[in-house]
Amino acid sequence: MNSLLRARPNAGFLATTLAFVSALVSASVLALSGAMPANAQTQSQTGSCVTNIRGETVCPPARTVCMQDRDTPEIKCSPRDGGIAHDFYGKASCGPGSCIRDMGGKVTCSRTPGGAAAINMQSEAVCTDGCVPGSASMCTTLSK
Repeated sequence: MNSLLRARPNAGFLATTLAFVSALVSASVLALSGAMPANAQTQSQTGSCVTNIRGETVCPPARTVCMQDRDTPEIKCSPRDGGIAHDFYGKASCGPGSCIRDMGGKVTCSRTPGGAAAINMQSEAVCTDGCVPGSASMCTTLSK
């Protein structure tokens, strides 16, 4: 009987491991679906200097969010108080407020600078003061 008790796994360890795996799976699903706000995906680059693919250290303008364009070495930045997200093809799209990518890869942004954007229960974008499509032309290229 004692050998059976010793062979049984620790219940606390199993509960902790299960909670960790569940959180990891949830975060992975959100990230892969693109249903995560752009600000959450690029928070580490907000307001801090980054090293581009050429090894150059570049610093973003104040109150912008920047991210690497998928197919180029360029780092793209949102307008001041704006948002940025990769579209279906990995190209950066920007808007006046926070941006979000829907399940189809379409980028939608709040029309208000500093405004929020989210995906509702019906998988539709909802934004502060209404939504506008994200646009690559609203992004700027970060340079030295």
